[in-house]
Amino acid sequence: MLSAFNVLTSRSKLELVEILRNPRAPNDLAGMLGITRQAVDKHVKELVKFGVVEKRWFIGYSRPRVEFCLTELGKKLYSEIGVMMRNFVKDGLETMEEKKKALDIRLVSGNVSPEDYSRQMKEVEASFEWFTKMGFPEH
Repeated sequence: MLSAFNVLTSRSKLELVEILRNPRAPNDLAGMLGITRQAVDKHVKELVKFGVVEKRWFIGYSRPRVEFCLTELGKKLYSEIGVMMRNFVKDGLETMEEKKKALDIRLVSGNVSPEDYSRQMKEVEASFEWFTKMGFPEH
């Protein structure tokens, strides 16, 4: 299950899924992502395997055209992943603030020197750096 999650949440798959909220032709996807058509086919094939993307044929152009789009299952999965990650980031930022407040209290009460306070504050900020840089689009 973890390997499936890793595939479905890789940076390239998340970028592709974001674009596939609207149906797109493979060549359009390649141009939008700055990758080859073969790379698009590889990523799409993996997403189709998990049932989150589907291939659709459109008749009415000069010739039949293939487009890919998210399935309802895919929309639900990536919506849930978004909620989970937003909550994780929110909880991480709250934990960082709690650690900073605890350190502030130790400084004010004289339980830590200003030098140790400064060093420890930098350590707290460094350990939560990922959380402060994250941003998730609302869906």
